[in-house]
Amino acid sequence: MAARETDIAQLILYEPAILVGDHRDGAPLAPRLRGHLDAGDREAVIEAFFRETSTSGDPSQWPTAERAPLAETVVRESAVVGSYELPDSLTVDAPTLLLAGSESPAYLRDGIRAIDDAMSAATFVELSDVGHVGVWRAPEKVGAAVRSFLPDR
Repeated sequence: MAARETDIAQLILYEPAILVGDHRDGAPLAPRLRGHLDAGDREAVIEAFFRETSTSGDPSQWPTAERAPLAETVVRESAVVGSYELPDSLTVDAPTLLLAGSESPAYLRDGIRAIDDAMSAATFVELSDVGHVGVWRAPEKVGAAVRSFLPDR
């Protein structure tokens, strides 16, 4: 899938799901999730997704039932994530801010660092004591990083 050319004034990315290095090893997640979906077990899709991707090891904390309606989306997006390969270099003319949480899963932190390595002029900020859902759990830290990046208006 190729990106279209468009004018972007600034770009901010918070831990896009990019699998790099050892995180690409092993059986792909999407076919396993598809098996649960094909069997009609939407909650099993969500449970397997959280088990494979979350840093929260406590299944009682997983919103499995409330996320079950998203099972098709989870399978589809997992297939895209599993098939995408980050190029060695990325050319983005717009000023770019790359955000990561220090407590996020390793595959997300490694992915955003690989994006930083592939871009020549990005600004990388790691938010301490913040996880993947920093936008919801630490909006003040995310907001401060974004405000410091954006030009004065």
